[in-house]
Amino acid sequence: AVLNVVPNAEVFVTEQKREKTSKYLGVCLDKAKGKFRVDLYTGPGKKVFLGFFEDDETAARARDAKVIELKLDKPLNFP
Repeated sequence: AVLNVVPNAEVFVTEQKREKTSKYLGVCLDKAKGKFRVDLYTGPGKKVFLGFFEDDETAARARDAKVIELKLDKPLNFP
């Protein structure tokens, strides 16, 4: 077997920076639907789908309302 030594910077990129599609926490643009999507992670392996929204501010407010309702320790978009 041949072992090639590669400098750390060239090994593997495990995390690629994603293009932000919203300025709000927990909100992303679903390009296929053309709407903003909210998924809220409530615990290890637990995700709550809150729906699709026409604009990112409405989506962010829905996320904040659910965070408050579930009393989760997560930062809010509109404190």
